[in-house]
Amino acid sequence: MNLKKAFLIQCVVFLVFVALISPCLSEVKPVRGFPRAVVIQSVSPDFTYFVIDKEKYLVGKKTMIVDEKGNVLKISDLKPQLLVKVESIPTQRAGRLTKKIVVMERRKP
Repeated sequence: MNLKKAFLIQCVVFLVFVALISPCLSEVKPVRGFPRAVVIQSVSPDFTYFVIDKEKYLVGKKTMIVDEKGNVLKISDLKPQLLVKVESIPTQRAGRLTKKIVVMERRKP
């Protein structure tokens, strides 16, 4: 009888543990942007956003802009037709909030 009680208690503890841990493990992580290099189609005159594939990417104060070597660039360095990699998250407003922009060098074919 004591073995059955011990086994039952262990099962209940295990189920409670799984029930508490599983929501933490299933947390959805935000999409981080493009895993490949893309071309900027246009940049707003006040440098608050830029457009890639008809989608607006907002540039905030915390947006980091660097080149491939890690050198920090200014927002004014963003130009149309520039090859970039973008890390961003969706916003509730229109567009995506840009976290990091890596400016890529154009490779000669």
